[in-house]
Amino acid sequence: MELRKVASKKWMKFLTLLLTAMIIATASAAVYYSLSMEPRVTISEAAVKFVSGTDWPGGSMGVNGTWCVISLKAYPNATLTYDEPLNLSETSGSNRQFRLVHSSITPASGWSAANWTFINFTIMDESGSPVSGGDFDYYTSGLGASATWQTPTMGSDITLPANTMYTIKIETKAAEGAWLNEVVNIAITVDVTE
Repeated sequence: MELRKVASKKWMKFLTLLLTAMIIATASAAVYYSLSMEPRVTISEAAVKFVSGTDWPGGSMGVNGTWCVISLKAYPNATLTYDEPLNLSETSGSNRQFRLVHSSITPASGWSAANWTFINFTIMDESGSPVSGGDFDYYTSGLGASATWQTPTMGSDITLPANTMYTIKIETKAAEGAWLNEVVNIAITVDVTE
């Protein structure tokens, strides 16, 4: 009879310990819940797009005006000005904020960069006047193999009024004695606030 009592007490202790462990495990377990999201995306026309200007030097432009590759030249020790090579057009009927953002430049340094002086982009309004804060200028510093491109940043957004077109004026200049047929590739994005 004593043997049954001892076995019964061990069994009760084990059961109590097991229940306690389950309560602790349940209390410390993380609780999760789900939120549901169902995006609906509609393709629409870009509010701001590229339009070739009267001074378009050549290149290619996307059918919808959301990208372009523009072919420019530079002359040694002489500034070449493209007054209206490329335009930004607002087509949605609302004022839009935008800024130019440097993405990449290649080659970024070395003897190839030493062949250049500057490549400047200036945002011009409809009257042909520079827009305040609309300068986006690339220039080189250093000599020979230590030459590097200095890349620009645009401090603040520019307002493109509804149904208007601003021009991106471009000026280029190669260094005196620059090697002919040197090429620099620049990628710039136009960030537009919706």
